[in-house]
Amino acid sequence: MVLLKLKKKQTKHYKTDKLLITTGDSHHLKEAVRELLRKQNPFFEDLAQIRSSVISQWIKEKNTREVQYMSSHKCIYSTQRYVRANLDELKEHLGNYHPLK
Repeated sequence: MVLLKLKKKQTKHYKTDKLLITTGDSHHLKEAVRELLRKQNPFFEDLAQIRSSVISQWIKEKNTREVQYMSSHKCIYSTQRYVRANLDELKEHLGNYHPLK
């Protein structure tokens, strides 16, 4: 619905028969998608944020080499930076090995 409203809001400088159009000065689809996502979620920053979230989720579910291939990283270190320590797991280890226990 939002796309159709934007489509009807064409200017004399920019007319198109395409369904997806941009709202700003840029005519890139990336900018149009970002604006649509930002209207839905005010915490959204950019498309790299979504990529990071997806890679972080893959890291939890799959092995690191598989995620490296899926994310097209040349170096394994690029993939490993998405590994986040699981807070619950760290608390459990702390409880098991804490000297004052």
